[in-house]
Amino acid sequence: MTERYQRTEKKSSSDISGQISQKATLAASMQAITDVRPGNITRYHNYNNFKIENYLNLSVNLNQPIIDLATRGVMVERAYIEMDEVDMGWILAEAIKKNNHYQIGYHHFVGMLLSFAPIATAAAFMISEDENKFSLNELKNYTSEFLINSTPEDADSLFSALYNLNIPKYAYINDFAETDIEGSNYMLEEEINLPDFYKLFEKESLVFSELSNKYQFCFTKGYEAFKEAIDLKSSFTDAITHSFITVLAHHPPKIDNNEDPYFAYKIKQEAMELIDMGGYLTSKGKIMISKFDNTILNYENKIELAEIGQLTSIISFIALLNGDGTFH
Repeated sequence: MTERYQRTEKKSSSDISGQISQKATLAASMQAITDVRPGNITRYHNYNNFKIENYLNLSVNLNQPIIDLATRGVMVERAYIEMDEVDMGWILAEAIKKNNHYQIGYHHFVGMLLSFAPIATAAAFMISEDENKFSLNELKNYTSEFLINSTPEDADSLFSALYNLNIPKYAYINDFAETDIEGSNYMLEEEINLPDFYKLFEKESLVFSELSNKYQFCFTKGYEAFKEAIDLKSSFTDAITHSFITVLAHHPPKIDNNEDPYFAYKIKQEAMELIDMGGYLTSKGKIMISKFDNTILNYENKIELAEIGQLTSIISFIALLNGDGTFH
């Protein structure tokens, strides 16, 4: 009797998936209303022809696929399906195909979708199991476990969706499909799962590198920077900016092929110097970061910082799931 009573006290699947989806869309949307994120959209300026309303619209479209993935996480915990039956790749592929009519900045949506997916699935599993025992260490472990238990069918579905997307930001996917492999069933024949798939392109994509390496940066130095800001009573948006500069201090940005490669290193070094002087947590740091933003804006057609922003959104999502900041 006691066991049955405890079972009915668990949150419903829809409550859990709704809770996680809300945090995912909030984490994504909050990026665009910061005061400053060098080289990315903020509430004060657009970036190239990508406007804040474009960004917010794409962020809101994360809602349904995150609900679907979180629901699968609950189903695994309640023994309705196994981990290798989540169909993560298929859910991702369907979301990519459904929303591919967005031409401007669509890679922001795809990057956040891919990186949020295993975290959302794992978080739902954990909340269903016991919300009071939620921990970031366990979230990292379960996130990795859901990725490892993905299947070649997952990789094949995602590979096909990204290939058919045919946008410049994922040109390396098309190049790989057309020059490096024979036949359309490569993922299935080689038994490649999602971590293996992301590993193929980790040198091309910062997001894929995180996904293939168990979010080695976001759960450690990235989250620590965010938590440092929150512990010092910074606002959620200021914590985002501080995290953004921290990400950039550890990852050189992509630059135009015609630019001197040293330029990317110089940007990374400047970000590191900003962190050394307190980042966005000191008055001097805030002034210097605003100047840094103006410098980056002068090169907006030659430098690519979208994935720096995407990693920052992952960090924000992790923080929200952990109850950091004022949104819990």
